[in-house]
Amino acid sequence: MTTNLITPKALLLDFGGVIATTVSVPGWEESIALKVTNLLSSAGLNNPPELSTIIADIQAGRVADSHWKNSMSRFRAPKELSYEEFWCEFVACDWEEAAREVLREHASDLCLEMGRVRQKRELRPGIVELLEYCTAHNIPVAIASNALSGEVHREFLAAHELSHFFVTECYSDELAVRKPNPALLEAAAQACDVAIGECWYVGDTLDRDVVAGQRAGIGASVTMEVFTVGKPLYPSLNWLNPDVIVADPYALLSLLQAQIGTVRL
Repeated sequence: MTTNLITPKALLLDFGGVIATTVSVPGWEESIALKVTNLLSSAGLNNPPELSTIIADIQAGRVADSHWKNSMSRFRAPKELSYEEFWCEFVACDWEEAAREVLREHASDLCLEMGRVRQKRELRPGIVELLEYCTAHNIPVAIASNALSGEVHREFLAAHELSHFFVTECYSDELAVRKPNPALLEAAAQACDVAIGECWYVGDTLDRDVVAGQRAGIGASVTMEVFTVGKPLYPSLNWLNPDVIVADPYALLSLLQAQIGTVRL
């Protein structure tokens, strides 16, 4: 880590772990499985999978999705998994084609609903103060985040009346690329009309966020500590280090104030 940080002209933020923390909701799979059952029934399928089978396949699909995401962090410029790929390949790979076609048709809505019910989200303390500071000091802020359904994050920010703080929200499902693909960060910086080398990127992982920043040529890579992130996926890659580590949004705000000052512009 270094103390010689550039003074940022824009701040790029990850969503999960930085803006909000997430906690899994036990048993969420059943509510989505019931929705799938209703869709299959409405489509007039004669022999749809039983509810228990749908639940088991959704659980297996989430495990497969997690492994896939981890492996994609070793790709140079990974694409994001499509809604249709998640539901038709990770979940319904062994279903009859008629049932798979129903999921294909409703894949986007199912991903949105899954994002709503499988996790509870809470704003990290200090994030509002951080955003207010950036607004007061004319520092544009943008989001660059992996997401199976970015619309879930948009809804969360709108519900907390925070959407106006962001120049743009770049989510991997909407841009069809995922970190560590640097294109996600580059799109956020471009929306801020600031060179990527004059931005800070704040994330919570090494294999996705720090790597994406390095590949993009970010001005400074900041890692925010969060209880939901475990040990690094690839401990042998000992050069994957951020420029600085902060404990929470309050600590990030203090770091910004040290770089820029506290006087309102």
